[in-house]
Amino acid sequence: MLMAWAGSAVFHIHKLKASASSRIINVSSIYYIKNELDLADINFERRKYSFLRAYCQSKLANILFTKELARRLHGTGVVANCLHPGNGDTDILKGPNPNTRKFIRQIVARFGAYLCRTAEQAAQTQIYLAVSEEGGTQSGCYYSNCEKSNLYFGANDMDLGKRLWDASCLAVQLAPEETIREVMEDAAPNSRVQPHKQ
Repeated sequence: MLMAWAGSAVFHIHKLKASASSRIINVSSIYYIKNELDLADINFERRKYSFLRAYCQSKLANILFTKELARRLHGTGVVANCLHPGNGDTDILKGPNPNTRKFIRQIVARFGAYLCRTAEQAAQTQIYLAVSEEGGTQSGCYYSNCEKSNLYFGANDMDLGKRLWDASCLAVQLAPEETIREVMEDAAPNSRVQPHKQ
């Protein structure tokens, strides 16, 4: 799914730049801290598959890809940010195996009022990034509860983010050198967008 999104994002860059200021908002999760990104086995062809491990890996990839996308879009009037929506009571738990799903549902049923947000509450940070002035001037940032939040561990590995970008471009048969040139060559020098520095 991430690889398909990568191809879609690059192919729509010209439209986003033409309508700048534009915003790209990716939903990640705080659970990115639970895993590492293994680019040599990103589809779990060698490792034993785990729903939780795959989920956490995908959320780390969301962050790394967003930060690399923001770096490449700097000066174009297009911003890219990502966020943790909180533990929302949604249908995401349909994915795990039945035993895991049953256990999690029991926890949610007992403690849901304390652990989980409603879907409406979980959407607030996405809405904030979509409509606020800050959401249109900051780029490459990670938000939680409508505020910038620090990133830890591999989420700050810019080299890993570049390698993820290259792997994504390769998967969708798009030359990474070409995408860099297309994005950067007409960057506006006086852009109001402020790149995030961790």
